[in-house]
Amino acid sequence: MTIKLILKTLILIFLFSFTFAGEPGTSDVKEKTYIENSEEKKSEIKEEEKKVMVPIDTKVTFPINPLRSLFKQNFAEPINSQVANILNVCQPINKNHSCIVVEPKNASSHFNNYHYFINDHKNVNAIIAYLDKRVGNRDYCRSLINEWQSYFKNFSLKDVSNQQDPDILSLQSINDDSTDIQLSCYPEKFADTESFFSLKVVIDEK
Repeated sequence: MTIKLILKTLILIFLFSFTFAGEPGTSDVKEKTYIENSEEKKSEIKEEEKKVMVPIDTKVTFPINPLRSLFKQNFAEPINSQVANILNVCQPINKNHSCIVVEPKNASSHFNNYHYFINDHKNVNAIIAYLDKRVGNRDYCRSLINEWQSYFKNFSLKDVSNQQDPDILSLQSINDDSTDIQLSCYPEKFADTESFFSLKVVIDEK
């Protein structure tokens, strides 16, 4: 097996595992299947590497992508009924926009309410997922934030949180401020919701 073929195989393994990796709290049979297949492929590659007489560096640096979807719903696109069931309407944040209550088919166990905000082009430009009942003790809620923080490291985001406050995680796009993300363990009210743990993602379209 040539060096180029080994590197291409590693890239394919990464892309498959990344594509099917779900958000924290979600279950995806495909993800487990692809992880198992990836392990088998890695074993095969190691066996092939042993046959290569010239030492090679197989470390590959992969690009970090912008956040383009959440719960399999693409931003800047209409609500996809194949990945979410539309339940009701909710109170919009901005004038001329609308809010739709949905149930994602790839929902997270961390939340029990999902609001998708629709701009005047009928596209999703913000998502709020929240839990409207007490989440448990503060340490458990912080562990949920840590799970999401690890997940978002797969995307081109920077941490702009107040390091003195572990109950809120704030992230923004690395190169601009077009994406704002916040996870909060604080009880709060916004629009027509009451939350004890929330995830807010807003895509700025300017």
